[in-house]
Amino acid sequence: MVSWIPSSKLHGALVLGCFVGIALAARGAPFPAEQIEFFEKSVRPVLAENCYSCHGAEKHQNGLRLDSRDAVIKGGDYGKVVEPGNPNPSASKLIRAVKHMPGTEAMPKKGDALRADQISALEKWIALGLPWPEEKAVTSHTEKANWKTHWAFLPVTGGGSAGIDAIIGQKLKAAGLDFAPAAKPETLVRRLYITLTGLPPTFDEMRAALGASDGKNGNYAAVVQSLLVSPRYGERWARHWLDVARYSDTEGYTAGGRDNRYPHAYTYRDWVVKAL
Repeated sequence: MVSWIPSSKLHGALVLGCFVGIALAARGAPFPAEQIEFFEKSVRPVLAENCYSCHGAEKHQNGLRLDSRDAVIKGGDYGKVVEPGNPNPSASKLIRAVKHMPGTEAMPKKGDALRADQISALEKWIALGLPWPEEKAVTSHTEKANWKTHWAFLPVTGGGSAGIDAIIGQKLKAAGLDFAPAAKPETLVRRLYITLTGLPPTFDEMRAALGASDGKNGNYAAVVQSLLVSPRYGERWARHWLDVARYSDTEGYTAGGRDNRYPHAYTYRDWVVKAL
């Protein structure tokens, strides 16, 4: 029993303990044994039972993990959630969330809200500077590569000396072979039409394509663009998507005079064509 100790001295002792814990953490020194015991008995069970299912090693919503001290300090996709030594709700998203304060998503999402004693334990833990036993670094899965560097989002560049032709050319040369002769402009235009629309060009289309392209330097960009905006292009390539989606105008094999048509199926078909 410590009831005989004045409350002011108790408060002062707690404050002193907090400063000691924060100072130790700042120097990278281990926390006092009593603080580690407090964490293991009063804090880790709260985190494990209420937080790890969404913010643990297997799953970390919004990039937030609460299963290591470094991860707690780092925070998530929306910034830091605690400030070691400052349990005030204004500085701690974690405390605001577990207290269900306005403007913050209430936590935990599943199950009952935390009890008052559990919230108090979290506040004391933060005030002490987040005491945590020494452990090996936990691999973080929150690091995300910049999507702008992914090849799918990079602009297409010319082949140049490092293009696919150069790579193939080296293999051909090693085998004593060479590229096939360059195709004539008429042949290239025909290939473009059949590849993109599934149809050969008419005489007038061929003449227009050759006039729009520069056959000398092989610039067929205008021809390609005109075919990509053609409904024929959408019809040609929508077929592959519709096959994968198992599109059909009818239900299939039925008997007894039953109408097996899907009367509105064409709306999906037309949507895919127009989307392409």
